[in-house]
Amino acid sequence: MGPFLHRLDGKTFHPLRHNLNAPRGVVLSMAEFPEPSVFNQLSPYVNFLFGKCLMAEIYRPGAEMPTLPELAETKEDILEATVQAGREIVQSGSIRATRMERITQPIGGDYDSFSAMTNLFWRSCIQEGLTPKEFHQRNLLPRPDSIETFMLLMLRGFKPERAAQTRAVIQFTFSGEVEGSCHFKIDNGRIEAKQGAVASADLVVESPFGIWMDVTTGKSSGKWLYIRRKYKASGDMSLLPRIKELFGRTDENTPGI
Repeated sequence: MGPFLHRLDGKTFHPLRHNLNAPRGVVLSMAEFPEPSVFNQLSPYVNFLFGKCLMAEIYRPGAEMPTLPELAETKEDILEATVQAGREIVQSGSIRATRMERITQPIGGDYDSFSAMTNLFWRSCIQEGLTPKEFHQRNLLPRPDSIETFMLLMLRGFKPERAAQTRAVIQFTFSGEVEGSCHFKIDNGRIEAKQGAVASADLVVESPFGIWMDVTTGKSSGKWLYIRRKYKASGDMSLLPRIKELFGRTDENTPGI
């Protein structure tokens, strides 16, 4: 675009915006917010900038959620449709409506849980004084700050293939900075998490919340803390070391016990 200021019908513009020989453009933008309205200010602005030279606008809200393993198929479909849209722009100068529908398709999934875990991750980065990159490089885990976020982290770390032959109920009862109970029902590779105590738990872990969060995030050894009587366990004690097996860390997204 030229640096010159022209006015036409009370509007100021750079002349190349209205020159048919000016470069044509495509705007592709993503946002973590799930609402398409997040682009309501951007779209008028890029139309003002490019004018008739704007060939296409591709906006993808909720762009972080497809990184979840359970949404892998949705992510691949969106990426494939975006690549195909690029080819269509080159070949015909436009994008098919059906292609755009695939790119902007609803993500699905539980956004409230995703949002809670995202906030937990950022709080953990701030508490550790680390950037997200440094946090991942150190293979750290977000530190739960409530029973709800503890349950979410444990569900995210559950290994169904390791629980294929397991039927058990594991309960955690917390004291100290966070008080309350929750339990996980494991049934041959499936898991269900609920708040509150249950009478039929096979293993009950009683611990100060902060102590068990140290165990969950790998800051302390669960075995060593048990020997030092920092927490208690009762019931089927063979399940206690299996917590690491069932929820153990194999990457940066899973808790280690």
